Formats: sequence, structure tokens, C-alpha cells
Amino acid sequence: MKKTIAFAGSSIIQGWTSLERDMHGLDVANIAIGGTTTSQWLGWISDKLRPIAPCITVFYCGSNDLNADSTPEAIISRTVEIYNISRNAVPGSIFFYVSVMKSPQKFPKWDLVDKINRELEIYSQTRQDFVYCDINHLFFGLDGNPIESLYQEDRLHLLPEAYFLMGEYMRPILMGLLDKRKAQR
Repeated sequence: MKKTIAFAGSSIIQGWTSLERDMHGLDVANIAIGGTTTSQWLGWISDKLRPIAPCITVFYCGSNDLNADSTPEAIISRTVEIYNISRNAVPGSIFFYVSVMKSPQKFPKWDLVDKINRELEIYSQTRQDFVYCDINHLFFGLDGNPIESLYQEDRLHLLPEAYFLMGEYMRPILMGLLDKRKAQR
């Protein structure tokens, strides 16, 4: 089952039930597993990606790690290792890292979320095949507060409107990466 783009990670991606519609025109597979951590994906990413052989792996994970009291340094280190494993599993593919969300539920740990995101954004600037995508601005109002109406009651998981916004933002970026890849071949 070859797909152009694999969406992997935890429940934020698994819950994206409108993914095919929101990424219209792109060949996508959702292989995310709810409740997972970067530690778990270390053991799975290679086996999950090989049969699909995606050009791009979209990866969101780290939020559950924070709930389990992992340090930002450990989450960053494991994410970089997942990136390296995915490169070996599918040579020439792009790793598209989606920032950890500053959801209302994570408010007490926003400083840790910021550290993870900042460090992975810096890391991405040293690698052509590691793309950092910050989605947090999509979920904040002009007043600087989270838009609560985009979240489920748990204040962590997203409602369909939030996924629509993610698709509207991410789809052109992913299409640009695919176009660039085609032009290089």
C-alpha cells in the first residue's frame, strides 16, 4: 500500500477523521495511534513506514510524553531519533514535524511545549529533509488566548473545525514540498 504522505503520531493525528477530505488531491494514510508517546514510536516508525514508503511523513507526538513527565530534552532526543529511523526506513523521504500544541489542557506546561518546539525548529534549520511546521497560531485568538471552541471538552483534543484549519494551513505547504521534490528528480 504505497502512499505519498503518511500521517503518524498520537491521538491528535489519529482523530483527524476528515484527513482525506482536508488534504483533497493528496494521497494520504493515517497511521497514528492514540495515546502514544515518542518512546513507543521509536519501536514502531520503521515498521509502519516501510510498507507505505511515503515521500513525506507528517509526525505529531510529544504531548502524551509531557503528561507522563518526560523532559523536553528526552522528547527532543527521541523525536530526532525517530526522524533518523524514518530516513533509514524510507531513504529520500521528508520528515514533517508538527509542533506540539499549546492546548488549554497543557497550560501548566506551556513553557515546556515552547522549549520542545523551539529546539526542534532550530534543529530543522540544519536539515533539508526535516521540516518544522508550527500550528499553534491557528488555535489562538487575536487576544492571545486559546480559541476554546476549537477543542473538545477535555481541552486537548480537537473538533472538526480545528482539523479544517490545520488542513487549510498544512496542505499548501505539503503540496509545495511535493512539487519541489518532483522538480529535483
